[in-house]
Amino acid sequence: MPITQTDALFGLIKSLNKSEKRNFKLFANRLSSHEELKFIQLFVILDKMKVYDETLIFNKIKRLNKLQLTNLKRHLYSQILKSLRMIHSQKHPEIEIREQLDYAQILYDRGLFIQSLRLLERIKPLTTVTNQHILYLEILEFEKLIEARHITRSRKVKNKMENLIQESTKVNQTASQMSLLSNLMLKIQGFYINFGFVKNDKDVILIKDYFQSNLPNYSISELNFSSQINLNLSYLWYHYILLEFDLCADYGIRCIRLFDSEPVMIEKDPDLYMRMLHYTLTSLYYKEDKIQFNEFYKKLDAFYKRKHNGFNTTSKLLYYSYGLNAKMNYSLLHHDFQKCLLLIPEIKKEIEKFDDYVDPHRHIIYYYKIAWIYFIQDKLSFALDYITKIVRDKNNYLRDDLYLYARLMQLLIHFELGHDALVGSLMLSIQRQAQLLNDNNQIINLILNYIRLTIKDPSKDNLENASIMQNKLTKLRVDRFEKRVFIYFDFVFWAQKKVNKLNV
Repeated sequence: MPITQTDALFGLIKSLNKSEKRNFKLFANRLSSHEELKFIQLFVILDKMKVYDETLIFNKIKRLNKLQLTNLKRHLYSQILKSLRMIHSQKHPEIEIREQLDYAQILYDRGLFIQSLRLLERIKPLTTVTNQHILYLEILEFEKLIEARHITRSRKVKNKMENLIQESTKVNQTASQMSLLSNLMLKIQGFYINFGFVKNDKDVILIKDYFQSNLPNYSISELNFSSQINLNLSYLWYHYILLEFDLCADYGIRCIRLFDSEPVMIEKDPDLYMRMLHYTLTSLYYKEDKIQFNEFYKKLDAFYKRKHNGFNTTSKLLYYSYGLNAKMNYSLLHHDFQKCLLLIPEIKKEIEKFDDYVDPHRHIIYYYKIAWIYFIQDKLSFALDYITKIVRDKNNYLRDDLYLYARLMQLLIHFELGHDALVGSLMLSIQRQAQLLNDNNQIINLILNYIRLTIKDPSKDNLENASIMQNKLTKLRVDRFEKRVFIYFDFVFWAQKKVNKLNV
């Protein structure tokens, strides 16, 4: 198990909570040799470090060379994982099942075939209750191996072999269906990541053909929990790409109802449950359905209050991504911009807290939302700070279309600040980028035209131009392909501000 200099071991130790650290020390101290005590010493040193410092390790542990440190780190890493496995086997049924499978293998290796079979029979119900069909198949295949290679008393049980074969065939089919549907979900999700929303009729035909050609044959009555979730998620992403947010929300709600009908699955996989709530809330936000958004927002909030004390690091990370986003969308949906402002310090604190764990795209989404909030409240210098973080990013964490609309917000900020010279060059740059992306839509053209007219004659009252722009934007908002642009930026609200000279 390689441990890199960067350092994986250090990151693992920093992820431990107090209880896990205490448990590890108890687990490790059962070993008493000199070499074993060294890895405990290394654990204590790394635990106290704020930044990984290899020089300090050599100063603290005498007569230790580079090779010995590498081996010591590898051993410590392995021991920490073993300790964590012991703690979390009770929380995660799949860990417990795998542990019992290991015990069955040990019994088999010692020639205790009947004991091994009894143990396998005992853990079967746990796999069915928690929908662990792949592990169930592994158990059945192990049973078949034992029965095929050894004469056991199981042969005296009526129809034992026939039932075992039938059971194995059925579970194999279920596992195969699960795999096909999870493949479909990943393909459709990947399609969105690569291409974004549909922009024209040609895109609609393309995604429909792609979806239908990858959709496996299935009977809904024969699908297990996981397969139903993956099927609904596939349709959710499909309708999301097609900008059909009403259907998208419907499939998200179906997933939530599935979880509600099997509470054990919420306990087993709270992360997936939060993800379903997130997808549903996002669709309802784009649909501007305040009533249903409020319902599922309360559901997410209640779930978090009930369960967050038992969250592991991954669950905390997901709530950072989904919970704060839901809070912000709730305030934006109700145009409660003051509440949005109050959320910003909390978001900044969470960004800093999870900086080492979350992919940069998540942070960038929050930067964009913060920039929008500051922009709509005329705090333009703050808005510019955050949008600049996005447009100066050199790591390509954003899709090209998202980057385009970040640039468009940057243009509007400079326009509002009166930086006319800079606005001209930005307009040209945005036009070129839109043409390269084949995204030269009516809304971008409307905005750029309004800016040109305003800059051309600043002494003229541009209320009429703003009113014409607002009316056209309002009509475009319901256009099938143009409405996607309002996901990135509420241009109608901005135009209303220009017309009514609102101070939000």
